[in-house]
Amino acid sequence: MPYVSYVFATNHFMIAIPSLTLYGLYEDRQLEGVRMKGKSVGIKKANGMGSVYKLQGNRRKPWVAFVTVSYKRKDGMRHQKRKIIGYYETEEMAEFSLWNYNKNPALYAEIEKLGTITFENVYMEWSSTKYRNISQTAINGYKAAYARCSSIWNVRMSDLRAMHFQRIMDESTLSLSSDLKLRSLMMLVCEYAVQNDIIQKNYAKYVIINRKEDHPEIHKPFTEWEIEKLFDHENIPFVDTILIVIYTGFRVGELFNIRREDVDVQNMTIRGGSKIEAGKNRLVPVHEKIQKYVMDYYLQGHEYLISDADTRKKFNYHMYRNQYFDKIMDMLEMEHLPHDCRHTFATRLSNYGANSTCIKKLIGHSSYTTTEKIYTHKDVAQLRRAISTLK
Repeated sequence: MPYVSYVFATNHFMIAIPSLTLYGLYEDRQLEGVRMKGKSVGIKKANGMGSVYKLQGNRRKPWVAFVTVSYKRKDGMRHQKRKIIGYYETEEMAEFSLWNYNKNPALYAEIEKLGTITFENVYMEWSSTKYRNISQTAINGYKAAYARCSSIWNVRMSDLRAMHFQRIMDESTLSLSSDLKLRSLMMLVCEYAVQNDIIQKNYAKYVIINRKEDHPEIHKPFTEWEIEKLFDHENIPFVDTILIVIYTGFRVGELFNIRREDVDVQNMTIRGGSKIEAGKNRLVPVHEKIQKYVMDYYLQGHEYLISDADTRKKFNYHMYRNQYFDKIMDMLEMEHLPHDCRHTFATRLSNYGANSTCIKKLIGHSSYTTTEKIYTHKDVAQLRRAISTLK
């Protein structure tokens, strides 16, 4: 009887085997005297080919397939050392899995390993390569998304289905951008597993972000009155960082990535930014209202312009927000998110009539037209004039 063959690739070899479903599943067909229908297979096996037996009790998988791998003598008696191939729902499944094992024990072992690989295992393999070629900001985004998948870290990839990934997404209370990153992470990990023959199908691609498009805008600019209040309370630790972001437009994560060497104290400019190509290494003049804050941090002489006062280590977004920003907002009776500072910068520039091209350059957005990118050039003086429009 002809069989369709599949090729299984392992770390050690590649070999074609008949179209037989491993892990104890089977197809209704006759194979070397094994009748895959009926109550009992009744195969006569050669010595050393193993056997099957049924466990007592009410079990979901009572049938056991095993082979004898060695013998040892104990108390003058000869005892078998058995290797369990697996547990199965029916005798037929157990016999068929045993037949698969005896055809090629080495290959069976390799494929069994694939069946025990978890979501965490695949993520670790995938990230070890992926993280070499992307920015730290992107890495942090994927790590945050992976943390949200903790419920499936130890689940075998072969057991995961669309509903498992969808449940994680449905439980999300974060922003749309965070959910997009989460779905991207799940799809990339599953695709890596498909490419390496760990699973056959990428179920994560069926995940839907159930979110209304007309959700209210969560970011709102600081008012002029609130900005004045921040200046009035500049002695509160890290209030000055809020003002620095309001007057430079850097993302909070970008601000904490700025090194001391990125500050030109002679020309009072800062070079920084990441995320997208248009925003990388952008030049931002320092507004006169925040120059003293920038110089105070600069003169501390740390590797990064702004870092933890005790450890001198670089801040991350969550540390900054939890330890300082949210507490400052509560203290001053304001309701804002860290990213509101950047929205404030862009909104105020627009309100004060700054040149639109300068605004895009200062913010670091990629929404230039081709003409603006190639033929419109803004020097530092023009950017400084745009910054100086802020009151």
